[in-house]
Amino acid sequence: MIGKAYSTSQKADTIRSAGLVFFGLYAWDFYSDAVFVIRLGQIHAWYLFVPAMLFLVVPYVLNVKHLFEFQKQWMADPSISEYVTGWLINYSLPLVITTMISGSVFASIELFNTNLFGMDMFSMGLPERQVKKCATQRLFSNILMENTPQIILQALYAWLYMKGFSSANIDKVVVYAFASSLVSIGIAIIDLWSSFDLLQSIKEDNLFFLQGSNSGENRLSNKTFFFFIEGDEIIYKRLLLRQRHWPLREAIGEALEVHPRTIELTQLIPSIQGLKIGFTIFTNFKTKNELTLGLLDAFETDNFSKSIQRSWKLEDCPKCGMLQTIVNNRIW
Repeated sequence: MIGKAYSTSQKADTIRSAGLVFFGLYAWDFYSDAVFVIRLGQIHAWYLFVPAMLFLVVPYVLNVKHLFEFQKQWMADPSISEYVTGWLINYSLPLVITTMISGSVFASIELFNTNLFGMDMFSMGLPERQVKKCATQRLFSNILMENTPQIILQALYAWLYMKGFSSANIDKVVVYAFASSLVSIGIAIIDLWSSFDLLQSIKEDNLFFLQGSNSGENRLSNKTFFFFIEGDEIIYKRLLLRQRHWPLREAIGEALEVHPRTIELTQLIPSIQGLKIGFTIFTNFKTKNELTLGLLDAFETDNFSKSIQRSWKLEDCPKCGMLQTIVNNRIW
């Protein structure tokens, strides 16, 4: 609620309060399973204790392994590497600690991409596409290797030691563990479904106009651009402006004649004179050259600056210009 109130008051559209809920649920699930394993040891149910411990420790190790793999992938991606690498230099320790505490790297990624209160620690800067891409790894390491086996073991415990979930023999430990596993599986399946759906749509030849096969280009993610926005007003308001993505996407879309929903902001980095912006366009309706020429034309005619002024409701027209583009993961 506090996050929503802050988002409304600052007109910020990057706040992802749901990330806090996800982190809490995953941490609850991990600790419920850990307490359940301890209970099995207390009653000397070793034939259940051993597999329960195995299906708790192995996913834990896999999540830590995923964490270091993800960091390498982020730093190797030129569209996000500059900002994310800087964030990791400052906050890699909290990321590792929260992963170890919650037992889930995916929970930590959700937490540190909530952008709460505009704080740097909670503004890791991963685009939604990257967050969803990481989430797809959860199917094996968390659902198949942890939640599903734990539910089976909890059901066996209930049947053998509690004679079912009757009120006379109820054990709150296994009830909490069973409930947390069910909730985690349900949320994970919904999230995975949306993640796979999003990533599949991005891989299609043409997301909107079915002309991708004629564009002569490769992956949609190749259309990545960097530009700068400078001005005294930008410097003064840049903390707030970095949290207002949709108006900027509208300005970019207006200048390039594409829908704002096809635009993903990958980086908003503060500079001495203003902001450095990175964005990717997911459409093959226009080629890389057409988009580049359109962007340069918008800069030269000041149309882009005026669009940003209108979208961000600035008093003064900022100065804008092209920095570089990315083709096939190479910066030009």
